[in-house]
Amino acid sequence: MAYKCKNCGGDVSYNVKLGKLVCAYCGSQFDLSEYEDIRAEKENADAWDLPVYLCQSCGAELVAGEHAIVTYCQYCGSESLIKSDKSVRDFPKTMIPFKLSKEDCKSLYQKKSTRIPFLPDELKNPNYLERFNGFYIPYWDYRIHMTRNPAVTIHFEQNLSPSLYETSVAEANIEVSGASSAIVYDASSSFDDAIDAKISDFNLKDLTVYDPKYMAGFYADTADVDKFTYQQQAMEAVSENVMQNARQQLMNSQSQGYGSVTSFSLKANAGNATEAFGTEARTIEQMLLPVWFLTWKKGNRLAYAVMNGQTGTMAAEFPIDSGKFRRALLITAVLIFLILIGVTSFISIMPSTMLILVAIGLMVLLKTVENEALELAIRKNHVNDLGFKGTWSSAPKDVSAVPHGMGTDKLNSSSVVVIIVCIALALSFLEFSLMGPIVMLLTAVFGFGAVVKALKAASFAKEKEMGRDASMLYALILLALLVILLDVHFDYVYYALALLSLLATFGVSRNMIRRVNLLATRPIPDFHERKGGKNDARD
Repeated sequence: MAYKCKNCGGDVSYNVKLGKLVCAYCGSQFDLSEYEDIRAEKENADAWDLPVYLCQSCGAELVAGEHAIVTYCQYCGSESLIKSDKSVRDFPKTMIPFKLSKEDCKSLYQKKSTRIPFLPDELKNPNYLERFNGFYIPYWDYRIHMTRNPAVTIHFEQNLSPSLYETSVAEANIEVSGASSAIVYDASSSFDDAIDAKISDFNLKDLTVYDPKYMAGFYADTADVDKFTYQQQAMEAVSENVMQNARQQLMNSQSQGYGSVTSFSLKANAGNATEAFGTEARTIEQMLLPVWFLTWKKGNRLAYAVMNGQTGTMAAEFPIDSGKFRRALLITAVLIFLILIGVTSFISIMPSTMLILVAIGLMVLLKTVENEALELAIRKNHVNDLGFKGTWSSAPKDVSAVPHGMGTDKLNSSSVVVIIVCIALALSFLEFSLMGPIVMLLTAVFGFGAVVKALKAASFAKEKEMGRDASMLYALILLALLVILLDVHFDYVYYALALLSLLATFGVSRNMIRRVNLLATRPIPDFHERKGGKNDARD
């Protein structure tokens, strides 16, 4: 927003630490009250009438002051922006001003990045951190109200003696009618919902009436997501949260007089939580919330570091320096080789035992490839980004078939099963040889499930290489199990298969590094097909 210094005529910007407008040229400081609201000079006080700058590279639309020069696009890192003939006229009702400065942001980023191994050197460069820019992201503020007090059924049991207890059923009403809650979702299709979910812990107690003076020196994104896009999701989220809180309160209350609660549920005819509470979205208003944005660009890939400008919560994507990783891998391999030489000088390792360990390693590697494929399929198809799917014609029409899974940084239930199978495989041959065939069969079955999921996800992610890697690993696992089961008497078969598995592991690991960087980065976006929001009517 454009405000001029009262002393020298230079541009002033809002200083987060001082809470004042400060001139960039003469250093003069002014209270916000010393400047009139620029909206007061316009006939329509509900209009911004501010220019929109268009990124020629990705098509993102950014809002700035009348005399400001936008030099940097936070979504693609491009410096090629032009002033379009568009203008923004829908002005938000409320906003939260920035509470954390750029210095706060850089400090938090440095603390977070120091814990990341194999980080590219340029991401640690102080000059790079100067590219943190403050943006106000538009959000939809959903005010959710409850209109009913649903009945619930409570099952509890009470111990009458160490060996005697009785069960009972009670009914109660959840008194929530008239209660209200607020929840926010970003209104920009350019701003990824997955990033928003990680940093959107805004404290709405700091909401204030929109004042453009807070925006002096900052930029803003445009709101193009239909305000009804998240309405159902907002009502369901608030209803479920109220349900959880009510469950805890009622369970505590009942347990004090009637024993411990064993189950708690809505009555059969009550429907889901949203229906039971009669949940409604009474108002949906636009607001602006503060975000610090940093973009790293290398070739045709980007990495974002985004920080909540109020709370300091940060979501950062850290790619891996493949050179550093390969050097570390080589050093680790040498150390393992030396350790094995030392161990084998004291303990004789049978070829079958060695092949069991190889099969376990391949199984773990196969599961990792599956998880990578699932995450890439979800990322590339914007499965969890309702704003993207509701605004862009290029969004997948049907992503319901995309397999849902967790990223490589977390273990899901099937990962735990695979680990248990691997341990059982090792124990069955090292200690309990009679269980060997059964455990091998389970290993083959779970491995088949992993490779099928990986192939399906790789297809959705358009990563054929991942499908080949998964298939190759599973084939080697089956071959290793077959050799062990047949009890082949030629040692060179075991060693040849172990060597082949080692070569395959190095090849797959090299591909995994590339895919880790695919997950840690994203392609340059293309927002030229923007359909625009329809905020005044339902589709």
